[in-house]
Amino acid sequence: MMVMTYNPNDECHRVYKNAKANVTWIASKFELLVKCNHNIKIEVIADLLRDRFKLNVDVQSLYKAKGRALDGLGREHDECFVLLMRYAYMVNVCNTGYAKMYRSKKKIQKDHDVEPTEFEETVAQALFDLRNTNQELKSDLKDLYINQAMYDSMA
Repeated sequence: MMVMTYNPNDECHRVYKNAKANVTWIASKFELLVKCNHNIKIEVIADLLRDRFKLNVDVQSLYKAKGRALDGLGREHDECFVLLMRYAYMVNVCNTGYAKMYRSKKKIQKDHDVEPTEFEETVAQALFDLRNTNQELKSDLKDLYINQAMYDSMA
């Protein structure tokens, strides 16, 4: 039987070249960082790999890992955009008041000789009064009208 003694000075060396530290693994570790900052430089990722995992990775692998992380972001964006279009369709179908407001604005713009109704004046005042709305809301309303006009022209 062999008795082992405690040695406080550990001299085992860590292996710094790890075959499992491939592009997919690097992309998974830094995916959130790349999502938050699309323009992150690969030197920053290389420094983080050195600090956290004691790994030195070649530049080409870092570029590939960043590309993979951005590809995942692009796929998520496409899925979210499809959901946004579905939501816009649902709002258009369920909210008939919006369609009336849109048509009222369109009528006011087209028929300059015709007196607008009280409803049309109220809608026009509420949606397009520049003094009472901020620039962001104005931009959002403009985008909604453009999208609605495109939707109406396709239907």
